[in-house]
Amino acid sequence: MIPTAPTQMLRPERRRRPRWHMIAEIELAPLIVEQTGWLRLCDELEAIADALPQCPGAAENARIAAQIEMRVEAPAELPEPRPPISSLAEGAGATLADSLFAHVRAMRAARIVQAQDIVDALDGDPSRQPDLLGYMLRCFFESCRHLITIEQLTLLAVGGTRLLPGARALLTERLTRGHGAG
Repeated sequence: MIPTAPTQMLRPERRRRPRWHMIAEIELAPLIVEQTGWLRLCDELEAIADALPQCPGAAENARIAAQIEMRVEAPAELPEPRPPISSLAEGAGATLADSLFAHVRAMRAARIVQAQDIVDALDGDPSRQPDLLGYMLRCFFESCRHLITIEQLTLLAVGGTRLLPGARALLTERLTRGHGAG
């Protein structure tokens, strides 16, 4: 392109780069809050599993079941529906991003099924089969903690250079503290 106006002659021509959405810590907040809630629930369930064969009473069972149902009914979305994350797949290699997102969705679906099974067990009489309840609880909180770690690793992998330093530091710190760190 030949510059025609005086201002064009003074400015070197720059190629336009595609604008990518950068991800700040604040945009990770809804997911981190949700993960923290799941981790607290996991800690409660682990305490129940550790106390078995002494089972909690009916009121405690109802409280825990209500917490589980609340978490299952109102999950934070990861990753596609969130504007800061929806554009990530374009830059990370669609096959890697698609694979990671599919893995997270499958793990989230499994968590919902496990959670519903625990609610059903708590609605019945868990004291009849404390070993079964303990097994269900341990499978749930271990897989839930694993899912949180996978979600955070997915954000790091797919977010790549779009993660601002604070967002990267937040995810890295939570990962290094263990179990997604609540």
